[in-house]
Amino acid sequence: MFSSFSVLLVLQNASLILSIRYSRTQPGDRFFSTTAVVFAELIKLLACLVLLLIQQKGHSAFSSVHVPE
Repeated sequence: MFSSFSVLLVLQNASLILSIRYSRTQPGDRFFSTTAVVFAELIKLLACLVLLLIQQKGHSAFSSVHVPE
């Protein structure tokens, strides 16, 4: 599960950098890059929470199984 967290966060960070660079080359209104970083961190937090909930549900499914001794 740790590797899926890592892959997801690497993809998120790479897409943030690429999207900020791309948007800076386009004509039109500019935005503060700090705003993009704040929203990216909020998305990262949401993704981590979702993955943790998925991981907890996977463990809770096995926690009710009784193994005879």
